[in-house]
Amino acid sequence: MKTAICILVAAGLGFGFAAPLQKRVTKEAPKFEDLHAALATQWEAKSFGSCTETLQGIQSLVAKERRKAILAALPTPAGWTIKDDDSMEQAENNPYAAAMMASVGTVVKRDYRMEEGKGRMEVTITADSPMVSMFNLWIANPQMLEKGSELIEYGEHKAVLKPSGGDGRNLMILLEGKHICEVDARSTTEDQLFAVFDQKAVDALAAVLKK
Repeated sequence: MKTAICILVAAGLGFGFAAPLQKRVTKEAPKFEDLHAALATQWEAKSFGSCTETLQGIQSLVAKERRKAILAALPTPAGWTIKDDDSMEQAENNPYAAAMMASVGTVVKRDYRMEEGKGRMEVTITADSPMVSMFNLWIANPQMLEKGSELIEYGEHKAVLKPSGGDGRNLMILLEGKHICEVDARSTTEDQLFAVFDQKAVDALAAVLKK
């Protein structure tokens, strides 16, 4: 009897009775048009909880696209290797995390390393942040600047250059009065720093942030 059962089990495994293979289901990214349509329907139905959730999804999508536009506007100089920090993008994929980040603004990071030499620049863009207003007050009053700091003008945009320990330099550029581009440079001369972040680079970045 045992032999017969074993034969039947073996036969079943060999003739289509095996468990189905595991299959991953890829979730399609939401589209703005679909979210917008859903929001209108939820609003008409006075389903405000659903409206809030959909708005978070829209906010996440907008932040992701804004981040892409900012990265595309940053300079790509010859002689430097570029690496973008995608940790913010991963956070933006979570609607709830994106909603929390809204109070901070859109944060974009890029790392520049010299292909020959030790030079490095860590760039952080903080866009649409209410916290930038404090920097506005600081930069408008030269007496508040740290010792060794220097005011730099990029046309209508202002910046502060200051030493940052050892051979480091820190450049903070105020764009459109509400966005900040911070460049933390190491083993990089002033000429090398301003060759990358020149007037043309700042104007290109400001044009995208203005939209």
